[in-house]
Amino acid sequence: MVSASKRPIPEPQEMVAISLIDIRKELQCPICLGIIRRTRTVMECLHRFCGDCIDKAIRLGNNECPSCRAHCASRRSLRADPRFDALVAAVFPNRDRIEKEPRPLFRPLSPYRALFLSLSFPLNPTTWRRR
Repeated sequence: MVSASKRPIPEPQEMVAISLIDIRKELQCPICLGIIRRTRTVMECLHRFCGDCIDKAIRLGNNECPSCRAHCASRRSLRADPRFDALVAAVFPNRDRIEKEPRPLFRPLSPYRALFLSLSFPLNPTTWRRR
C-alpha cells in the first residue's frame, strides 16, 4: 500500500477537468446556497455549513442538522474546519465577485446529452401510454 505522502503525482493526461458549476455545488452551504464561509462541521454527521448559518439554525431549531436531522447536542458540537476554508479559498479566490454574478438557471447541454435525451423520450404525446 502506498502512503498518502508517497503517492505519485498524476501525469497531465491523467488529470480530469471538472466545471466550476459542479465544484460550486460541492462547496455550497445547504442553508444559504452560497459558497461556504467560515466552515463549521456537525460532528455527528460531518455535514458542513457556513458558521453563521448553522449557528442560527441550531439556535432557532431543534438542535439537529438541517441536512439529515441528526441530533446535535449544542453549538459546542460544531467544529471549525480551516482546511476546508483553505480549499474554498484556493478554488474561489475571488468568491465575492463570483457570488454577485447571476447564475444560469440551466446548464447548456452537450450535443451528445441532447441527442440522448431526444431519443429517450418520444416527442409525440399520442404515442405515450396511460397506465
